[in-house]
Amino acid sequence: MREYSAKVYTTLFSVGIAKATELHELTDIPRGRIYETLDDLSKQGFVTEFGTNPVYYRADDAERTYLRVLSLEMQRLDKLRTCLLDIQNLHRPYEVSGITEFHTPKAISTQVELKLKRIKSELLVVCNDKGTLHKYADIIAETAKRIPVYLVVLNDDIAQAAPIKCYMTTDTLQRNLMQVSFFTGKETLPFLIYFYCDRSSTMGILRSNNEEFAFSTESDVYAEFVVKNFLKTIKPVK
Repeated sequence: MREYSAKVYTTLFSVGIAKATELHELTDIPRGRIYETLDDLSKQGFVTEFGTNPVYYRADDAERTYLRVLSLEMQRLDKLRTCLLDIQNLHRPYEVSGITEFHTPKAISTQVELKLKRIKSELLVVCNDKGTLHKYADIIAETAKRIPVYLVVLNDDIAQAAPIKCYMTTDTLQRNLMQVSFFTGKETLPFLIYFYCDRSSTMGILRSNNEEFAFSTESDVYAEFVVKNFLKTIKPVK
């Protein structure tokens, strides 16, 4: 309760029954606010009013008040749960264990920037799409100023968008793996770009029906294996 409501409520319990003018005198609450306060308490079920000209007020039974407040609070929490689930379903339409999804352009670009800023020692970027590489060129170049960055591209056309020295793999299996589709749990989709951060944290960006979305994990058990194998087979493009 707010201060005025608490004053009126406790005063009614102590005096039993009172008119609005009497409560004004007993609590020193301004006359213009006493009626507003009593009306709010009545609507919330803390106070019962009876009689006409004058109207009297009394604090309702504590047990009944508690049960009524509890019921209202449960309704509020149910609404909150519905709202939270709506938000989750909008931004995370499905869950993959240990993976966080991002489904809006702002969320994806922000997460790429944050992830690359957190890297401490090494970054491997594997890219299959020229436009996507161009989009993240600045943050990749910025990251390369402070740590080693290995940018691996699929072909010469994508290499043209590289903001830093880039590589291609000489291993046929690795080249095939770069084009392997990603299984989301519902469908299989090719990825556009993959970030392997410090050989542990990863983030992949994919496209479905012309819309991009991303998956990220802070603990990818395969990351170190993938990075080691790529670094053994890559050769500079430029």
